[in-house]
Amino acid sequence: MTKSRASSKFIDGSQIFILTSVVLWVTAELLYGYYDGILKIDAYPSLADLFYLSGYAMFISSLILINKMYKVELSFIVSSIVTFSLIVFYIMYISIFIFDVFDYGGAIQDLVLLFTYPIADLLIIVVAIMYYFRGRSISLYKEHTYWVFISIFAFFFFAADLTFGYNDLSSIESNEYLFDFYYSLGYSFLGIAILFRLKDIQTPKNY
Repeated sequence: MTKSRASSKFIDGSQIFILTSVVLWVTAELLYGYYDGILKIDAYPSLADLFYLSGYAMFISSLILINKMYKVELSFIVSSIVTFSLIVFYIMYISIFIFDVFDYGGAIQDLVLLFTYPIADLLIIVVAIMYYFRGRSISLYKEHTYWVFISIFAFFFFAADLTFGYNDLSSIESNEYLFDFYYSLGYSFLGIAILFRLKDIQTPKNY
């Protein structure tokens, strides 16, 4: 019974963080649409980015909180950090030596966000994959399916943020619908993941 209550506490807490991140992202989307669609001004960067970044902070906080239940060993954490660092290094290599970021003449805020969003997406992908395998190994309510959708959600956000950042870097407007499509797919898979989690929470557990 104690284990059941503790697990429910971690799940409920993480869901609050995830719900908050969704609210923040929706607010950011509304602000971005207001700046770009109604005021017809450049919405990148803008106040909307503050809400986007706050949403990422809340989402990552949920991943940290839920690890109290998954109890991922140090070896998994170290290997994930190494993998994550290699991916970040690859992105930096591509951006510096292929996209010539040093020749970028925009504001420093744009350059910082160009790296921040994809890195945050990659962090979510790495953690979700780590929890997926951990969930399978300990058969934790079969919740590992939830992490599949979380990783797919983060992957589409990663693709969208890279496309958006490259378009902004190169002043390309011809394929702006492409990253909108990726964002839409990402939000869709996030919604599916949340529905799976809510279903798991409502399903009686045997400990």
